[in-house]
Amino acid sequence: EMLNNREFGLLHNADYDQRIQPHDGAPGPDDMDQLLSMRRGSKFFLEHPKAIAAFGRECNKRGLVPETVDVAGTRMTTWRGVPIFPCNKIPISDARTTSILCMRTGEDVSGVIGLHQAGIPDEIEP
Repeated sequence: EMLNNREFGLLHNADYDQRIQPHDGAPGPDDMDQLLSMRRGSKFFLEHPKAIAAFGRECNKRGLVPETVDVAGTRMTTWRGVPIFPCNKIPISDARTTSILCMRTGEDVSGVIGLHQAGIPDEIEP
């Protein structure tokens, strides 16, 4: 819901001025650089695993090897030091297009924060 809900999901509420189109089909290093340049303090990318694989292929074509970083005991690919997290909840269209989110988190930097909404149907509290 946090990603795909039409009312409050991140994919449907991203400002159109903050969206880019890839330069050449699959997401490449130039596209990731452009995403990073649009905001300060980006903490992570969120991509469908197939988009991560396509990005890796584009890097290989250019002879680039993205760095990796240890996140909670798992090696994650990074771009310019920003981890790329896989998320299979980001849809891939029939035309084989998808979205990549580059996120800044935390209220202190005007980033994405989690808000609790009481009264959600079937809500269960710990």
